[in-house]
Amino acid sequence: MTAPAIMTDHPSDQTLASFADHRLGPEQHAAVVKHLADCGECLFIVQTAQEFNRSEGGSVVQFAPRRPLTALAIAAAIALAVVALPDVREWITYQRTGGKSMLVEAYSKASKRPIESRLSDALPYKDYVGPKRGPEDEDPAESLVTLRLENAEAKLQESNANGSWRELQVLAAAQLLVGKRDEAVKTLELAVKKAGEEKPELLNDLAAAHLERARYQAPGAVEAALRYAERAWALEKTPEIAFNRALAYRAAHREADKKRAWQDYLALDSTSPWAEEVRSDYLREDF
Repeated sequence: MTAPAIMTDHPSDQTLASFADHRLGPEQHAAVVKHLADCGECLFIVQTAQEFNRSEGGSVVQFAPRRPLTALAIAAAIALAVVALPDVREWITYQRTGGKSMLVEAYSKASKRPIESRLSDALPYKDYVGPKRGPEDEDPAESLVTLRLENAEAKLQESNANGSWRELQVLAAAQLLVGKRDEAVKTLELAVKKAGEEKPELLNDLAAAHLERARYQAPGAVEAALRYAERAWALEKTPEIAFNRALAYRAAHREADKKRAWQDYLALDSTSPWAEEVRSDYLREDF
């Protein structure tokens, strides 16, 4: 069978699925890995395809690059672990259309992250910067990023408003990043209903949305953030959930619980930029 062709700008969805399933020949395999080293969008898509496969109970295939590569390309190649080609192709297509690729592209231009909490579909780490006081404080470059994020949110609103719970989760992330906190909560509540069961990633994003509402003294926001964070933590222990759980304890002024929660976070993640932020910013609050 002839291997899928590589597109001029990005590998096709079929090619990425074949790459993830380790079905490309040596030359195409190397070409895709080289592309991933320079393309954050495609790298994000194949990494989320891995998470999708794990969430669906797929089996894992580890493989190494075929020739010496950059550290990023090696990490991308080793990270891929999916085997059900049709399901992966469908997920990749979703990521390019109703998924997060346009949001990731807009967010990648930002120098700081606009929200303190962490979303379940992890976006690249960026330092946190608090809310601006007024238009005079706005950086022109960041204003352009805001416009890009707002454009992505508008497109996702148009295409995802009646979509699956996964698509609604993406829409809520966009709403949260552009400051539509109440809308994000409503979107996530609808996603929970569509999912038909409590999913830790949705509960975590609800905690994140309420944490942002709490920053603006929204009634009941702290209590809601803590409730969702604790429910998510009871279902699954991920760095994203651990981070928001600690923020929720901090917002509730539960100091002892907050300290333990940050230690729980570092037990899960001790080396990432997020862990460094915990040590340099949040743990120092206690001194």
